Amino acid sequence: MADYLVVQDVKDRIPDLGTQYDAVLAALITQATADINRLTGQFFDPVAATKTFDGSGSRTLILPWAWPLASITTLKVRSGGEGSTQITVPSSDYFLEPAGRPAADPARWIELASRPSSGVSVFTAGKGTAEIAGTWGRAAVSGDIKSVCLEMVIQAFRQRGAAGTNQTVDNLDLDQILRGLTPRSLRILGDHGMGQAVYTSS
Repeated sequence: MADYLVVQDVKDRIPDLGTQYDAVLAALITQATADINRLTGQFFDPVAATKTFDGSGSRTLILPWAWPLASITTLKVRSGGEGSTQITVPSSDYFLEPAGRPAADPARWIELASRPSSGVSVFTAGKGTAEIAGTWGRAAVSGDIKSVCLEMVIQAFRQRGAAGTNQTVDNLDLDQILRGLTPRSLRILGDHGMGQAVYTSS
């Protein structure tokens, strides 16, 4: 998974930073990206992958929060249960839900058609009976998430103080970084899964 910013994004906000800071800024960006993913329990850049899931015997397959689905390349279901032959389900036989979500938001579950042309009407109960090849995360990292990442990097950079350009990110205080974020950034994190009750603005 890629970082949500590049070094120049930070240097555009903090004037007069020389190239001697590039390495530490890159490390802070990587750390902030990982912290956002951990705090929200998901990720925001597009990742192509094939994942298998357990069917429940219903028309609906609820996707794990950690794997938001941007688009499907191929959906296969073992209609005869575990170990049976996979059937490829055409795109006309399933729906990415919720239907009314904003265009940039990922799907959170898949609903099979009630009258499928493929004959697959349920996600058969059993281990690994559904296989999805597609793009996970979002089609692109949103401006909101990039802005939160930028704020976190700037807070972390300031937290370093006069410690020098070679300080590692290991001993930076995430709680302190979060307390320095604007209410808007905290709200964005909360909307994507972070408990806002834990980190409140002062």
